[in-house]
Amino acid sequence: MIRKLVCAVAVMVVAVGFVMAEEVTANITKVDGDSVPFRKAKGKAAKGKAPEYEDAVTLPAKGAKINAGTAKKGKVEVGDKLEPADFAKQVKDSGDKGVNARITTDADGKKITDIVVTSKKKAAAE
Repeated sequence: MIRKLVCAVAVMVVAVGFVMAEEVTANITKVDGDSVPFRKAKGKAAKGKAPEYEDAVTLPAKGAKINAGTAKKGKVEVGDKLEPADFAKQVKDSGDKGVNARITTDADGKKITDIVVTSKKKAAAE
């Protein structure tokens, strides 16, 4: 009985941690060492129009998982892993336009834990 209670509490604590993490759609125009400045999207963009963004926020991203991905109908599919140097080059090469990404922060919102660089292109396997 006690063992079941302890397991249930442990699962609940882990689940609350996932719920508290923030996941946002953002635009990244620069990588500054281990920090990533980004602008959060203000809601969903109207069809055929660019989204509006909030002011830039910079958070540390040391140790964050970075992946390529695709955005389809509001859902993000995670693809291949990106090395930090490749990610930084991709952001730099994008110029002022930046790259779109899904950013996940820790429960406190003070550190980036995951970055999925998104594109609307369909995967070659489809």
